[in-house]
Formats: sequence, C-alpha cells, structure tokens
Amino acid sequence: MPRIEDMKQHREECPGRLKIQCWKCRHYHEKDKYREHFEACEYWYCRHCLTAILASERDKHQKICEDWQCAICFERMKESQMDEHLPNCPIWRCGCCIRKFPRSVKDEHVQTCEYWFCKRCLTIMLKTERDAHLQKCERWCCGRCLTTMSKSERYQHLQTCEYWRCFRCGYYYLASTKNKHKIECAKALPACCSHCGKHGPHDDVSKHEAKCDVRTCPGCTHRLRVDTIQAHWETCTKMTCPGCTLVVDRNEPHDCPKQHCSICHTYFPRGCEDDHLRHCKGFKKIDALCSDEELGRAIRSILSQGFRFPLLEGCAKTLTMFLKHPRNTFIVDFECIPSADGPLPLQVAIFDASEQQIVPATVINHGMTIGELRNKISLSKFHQARGMFSPVAIIQKFYPGQYQDRTTGMTCHAIAALIRKHVDVSVILNLAHCLLLPPTFESAKLSSFAQEHGPLKACITWASHPIDIRCLNYILETAGAEDLLVPEWKFKDQPLGWYSTVRRQKKLDARTLSLRLGRLYGAFFPEDRKLTLEAHDAGADVTMTIRLVKAYLLRAFGMPLPGKIDSHFSSADTGAKGWELDAEKLLELLEEATSSIASSEVVDDDENSQSNLNELLNEDEKFLGDIPGDESVEELSIKLEEENLFEDHLGQNAEFLAVFLRQNRNFLDEDDTDLFVADAHAMNTIEGSTSGDNKGLGGPTTPATKITKGKRAARTTGATKATKATKTNNPNADYNPSKKDHNSNNNGESIDE
Repeated sequence: MPRIEDMKQHREECPGRLKIQCWKCRHYHEKDKYREHFEACEYWYCRHCLTAILASERDKHQKICEDWQCAICFERMKESQMDEHLPNCPIWRCGCCIRKFPRSVKDEHVQTCEYWFCKRCLTIMLKTERDAHLQKCERWCCGRCLTTMSKSERYQHLQTCEYWRCFRCGYYYLASTKNKHKIECAKALPACCSHCGKHGPHDDVSKHEAKCDVRTCPGCTHRLRVDTIQAHWETCTKMTCPGCTLVVDRNEPHDCPKQHCSICHTYFPRGCEDDHLRHCKGFKKIDALCSDEELGRAIRSILSQGFRFPLLEGCAKTLTMFLKHPRNTFIVDFECIPSADGPLPLQVAIFDASEQQIVPATVINHGMTIGELRNKISLSKFHQARGMFSPVAIIQKFYPGQYQDRTTGMTCHAIAALIRKHVDVSVILNLAHCLLLPPTFESAKLSSFAQEHGPLKACITWASHPIDIRCLNYILETAGAEDLLVPEWKFKDQPLGWYSTVRRQKKLDARTLSLRLGRLYGAFFPEDRKLTLEAHDAGADVTMTIRLVKAYLLRAFGMPLPGKIDSHFSSADTGAKGWELDAEKLLELLEEATSSIASSEVVDDDENSQSNLNELLNEDEKFLGDIPGDESVEELSIKLEEENLFEDHLGQNAEFLAVFLRQNRNFLDEDDTDLFVADAHAMNTIEGSTSGDNKGLGGPTTPATKITKGKRAARTTGATKATKATKTNNPNADYNPSKKDHNSNNNGESIDE
C-alpha cells in the first residue's frame, strides 16, 4: 500500500484534479470545458434509482421508476403511489418532538406529547413553557399569507396583504383574483338538490331544482311528489321538534328537554339556565354592559334619593289611567316584519296593568304557508339583509319549518275575541260596581254601553312611534272589530319618552345609558337579569315594560324600587307579587302632583318651562304625523326640503340623508345625533319592522331635533315676542346655526340637547 506521504504527493500532481464530474451524465470533463458541456448535455440523473437517462425520457422514467423512497418509513415505490402512500404511511412523525410512532397511536401521542411548536418563531419547546412564550414572542404569523414577521409590523401588513380567504373552499388567493375565483369556486363545488338530495355539478343541480317534482314532508321527512304533498300533510300527524330534533306527534303536547335562548338562538337543557348564562355570548355582552363602571355611576345617580323622576303632562295622564283603571290599560308588544303593505305582525302579547294576560304571548296564524309569508318581505336591500334580526331570521324563529308548511298559532279573529271578552267583562264589572247594580243586570246593555264610550283607557308600548298600534289595528281590522280600535297614540304618553327626559336631565348620552328595553331593564334590575334572556319575545318585553312603568311611578315620588334590597334575602318574593303597588296611596300622590304640573319648573338645566316642553312635543308630533307610512324616498326628500329642516351643509343632499337613515342600521342604534329629524318614516319601515318594536332606540327620536333647538334658542333670547309675531310657515325660520346664544355650547348647539 502506498504511504500517506505518497498519496498527498500524487493528489497534487494528478491530472484528474483539473476535471469536474457532470451531475447529469456522471462523466468527468476538463474544468475549462465543463460549462459548455453542461449546457449541451442531453442526460438527466435520477436521484432515486441513481441512473443517468436521456432528458427526453425524463417524464416517462418518473412514472415507472420504482425507487422513490418515503422519507419517513424509507419504503421504495413508484412516484404515482407517493400521494396515496403519504397520508396512509404506517409510520407517523410528530411535528413537535420529531420522533416517529406507529400511525395507530397518533391521536394518543398528540394529547400526551410534552413538546409544542410555535408557528410564529418556528421554535420547539415544552408545553409548560407555552403560555410564557406566547406573551414574550415577538413574532406574528399572518393567517392569510402565512408570513411571519415582527409584531410591530402587523398592522401595516394587514393593510397591504394581497391575500384573502375563500369561505367556500377555505384556501387563500390573491385579492386581484377574488371576483374571478368566486365564480369558479361556486361552479366547481358539488351541489345538492334541496328537494330530492341529488348531487352533481352546481350548474346541473340549479337546472334540476327548477324542474324537480319531489318535496319533503316536514313532519315525517318522507319525500313525496309535489301533487301529493298537500294531501299528505293534511293527514300527517308528525313534526320535527326544533329543540331535540325528535319526530313527535304534532297534535299532542311535547315536553321538549331543551329550552331556546332568544339571545344566542341556541338550545340548552331545560333547567340549566344558570349554566347557560355563564357561556351565553349574547348575555356576556349584556352583563359587560351592565357591569360597566360608567353605567353604574349613571344608575346610582338616577336612583339616588335626591333625584325624582319628572311628571310631565302626558306621563301623569298615563300613570293615572295605569293606577285608576288597571284592567282597561293595555300594554302591547308585537314582533313584526316589513312588508309591501306595512308591518306584518308575527307574535303578539297583550297584558293589562295588573300583569294579567289578555292575549298571552303567541304567534299569529295568517292562514298562509311560510313561503308565502317570506314572499311578503319588503324587497329593499336593507330588509333583505342577513342576521339574527333580519326578517328571514325572525320568520324562522317564530315559524320553524319548510316553505310549504302552514303558519300556526292564534288567528286574528281569536285575538280580537280575547280582547273583546276582557274589555266587556272589565267594563261591566267597573260599571256595576259604580252603580251598585245586582249581578243579574243585563250584561248586553252594559256591553253596548262600553263599546259606545270606548272601554280602552290607555295603550302603552315601548316605542318611539306607533308601530305596535299599527299592528294591533291591523289585527282588529282583519277580524272586523273596528269598535275595539285603540285611542290616539302620542309619544309623550309612552314610557320611552319619560325615560328619555330623565336621561336628558342627567345629561347622559346613549353610550352611557341605552334605552333599549332589555338593556335598560337589566341596568335597573340586575338581580332579575334572567328576564333579559327572553328579550325580543313579546311576553317578556311586555313584562319588562310594565315593571319599568311601575319603577318610574315609584321613583317619581322617591320610593325605593322592589327587589333592590329584598333580593338579597332568600325569603323575598321576586315574582309578580313583589311588584304589587299600593294603588290608592300612589293615586292620591299622583293627583296632588298633577294639579301642580302647570306651575312646575325646569325639566332641564336651561330656562324651558314644563308647558314649553309639552308644547314642543305637540308641535313635533304634529309635523311628523303628516308623514305617511308608505312615502317613498323621493317624496320624503321633497318633504324635508319644503319644511326646510336642514340649514347646514347636510341640507344640500336631503335624498342622500333619507336613504342613509333607512339603510344604515348602526346609525339607528343610537340616538345621540341631530340627524334623526327624518326618522319618523325611516323608523316605520326599518327599525320597527325588523325587530317588532323600537328596542334599538336609546331615546325619543320622534321630535325634530333641529326644530326643537331653533325654537328653544328663540325662547331664550330677548326677541321671543318679535319672533312669534313674525312667524312664518317655515318651522325652522328662526334658527340660524351660525349664531350662538348664551345657552349654546361651542358647537352652536343647545345645552339641553
């Protein structure tokens, strides 16, 4: 054998050291000619079977090469078998600890693996160190393009990231291909016929559904032909419970083990309300709102001993009827949807002032199918919107079922009959008691006397406009009971207007104290917050309205609210008995207060008197009452311009403002803006129709804010008499936003607003 010294000398002198091996053909070539050879070489080297073949046969060889090796189990196979082998490889490698295990123990190891892989900084660590690492990790991974970067670059990257995620296929694509991909993805995904269940390409299924003559029975879930489904449904006795999904007999009561949550719209086991409250997302929002520190200070200020709720003229009149004629005072709530003919009621609840059910919370049977009911939804873009309070979602909530199912519940005639029965009986009892008549007196004469003199004394709703009254009149007119139509509705007579005055006195806005029914009730009575779980249900809404009316009455005379202290004792009655009032005592106090209302002072901190405020409400209602419920956007715009309601730059585009008020729901959620002058019509067609009432409003948006400010500014100046003497038909003629008076803030707005 050659010595080491000889080998070193040979390497230095060997002529082969000036040659380089071509990795394609595996031949050696001189160094100065290698590049020329490499570009002209016609071979390709397979790294799997270690064979040099012609480059023209590369694709053919890759398909037949059997020396492809799996990097995990090292098994050799063809390339065509690799895609099938990798997900079924008997050996699995953990991505955290990088160890190999049999695939059968994969799930068990994932749960017990001690290591964790950070996708941000690509670091492997113990699971016990994960939480501490996430707080200190300075890297961030974009969920769109999967790019990791520093946390300080996150905001800038989100603004410029060119990728978006397709909700159908779940993959990310360039934003420039978004519209094109949506069309291609919808066509590429397989579709299923909603009638017969046939699968196929999207285009073929769309054509098939138009001609499919199969329908599914919503009761027994059998698929039948269209011409036989109606006859089958009349004899079918089965239905699917939306809670437990069991097929039950629809003619017999079903004790469903699950209960529906009206806030998150999910079902939970009956009797587990407390457990559900801890996980309910909607209730957590309410709880966060009611536990807010700023809201707590506002509630403590409102309920303090030194502050009493004001008794306006309309408020005193309604509360007098509430105490004096409890059986003849109706509290009404409807859940309805917008339609081409006006609001269409879906659910109703009517109680009297003593919380006795006149019409229990029930859905309304319109004598049509669910499909026909959905076709009545207004065709405007806003009313076709999606969401938990969209018309489609509300119909699905009260009428769960298929398109061909018929609506269930109580008919308009049955509802009118219950109202007539309660009114006739209450008036007969009151009249007989007053006249000391014997019980055998002819009830028919007293009934006719009641109808002639209008048995209904007051009708209370939680709304800023008479959407519930319109629904009630629709039912009475449909049933031919026009003699039971309710008295004239005025906003100043309703509790929403009273609480708005309280909030205005305390100089609070809608962000601090919302006047939505569920939120206000939860803020006033957090110990009874379970009732807010049923918000947007007619029965619960009526109950909360009654108790807020009683709360206003008690606070008007400085009395404590029920449940504030008693709820801390286990023996306290937090039910309806806890809300019973001493009617005689309160009525005496109310009559004394009513006699001095005309001379009462200051509602706000400015110089407006009680009579001035009532006059403002009357003037605003007179103007807004002239706007019909079916007025178009163009007609509403002309109305706004003729009345000259806007003197600032927004008045140049009244049509845009009207459309904005109609279509922007977020704008309607708060009432701390001056632009609600046009909401009389917009609220009739949007907010009230969508949620059934005006619980989304924070305060009375019916008065025209700009008009009110202009008139108040005129009264606080020394030229009040001259202004009245030269008053024109223009309701805002005496308002100049460019001028400021001593009662205006820096923005030229009245302080009381």
